[in-house]
Amino acid sequence: IFITFTRLFFRSGSNLDPVEANETAWETATNMIRQIGSPWNLDTVPTMIFEYKNIILVFALGMIIHWLPDRFKRLYRYVFANFALPIQIILTALSIFVIYQFMSADSQPFIYFQF
Repeated sequence: IFITFTRLFFRSGSNLDPVEANETAWETATNMIRQIGSPWNLDTVPTMIFEYKNIILVFALGMIIHWLPDRFKRLYRYVFANFALPIQIILTALSIFVIYQFMSADSQPFIYFQF
């Protein structure tokens, strides 16, 4: 919890002009903390889901795969390994294509690249 709390202050001023960054970052972080404890506006949830649908989809897919029973995971690995080589190549290329589509989408640059 402490790391998450301090990240509010760390990230809130990362894209600002250094001259005004401290005051603006402080105001932004304290506003976020206040909003966490106040009633939430649930009208923005559909918009948020639409805007971040790719991220939510990847997260949900990862959680589903994580929760699959080990027996099922062994089964689909065995089935894939027993496919003919051309089918394995096609499935691998398709997987790479899908992953690339998510990676090439507009995303926030990694924060530590700024330093």
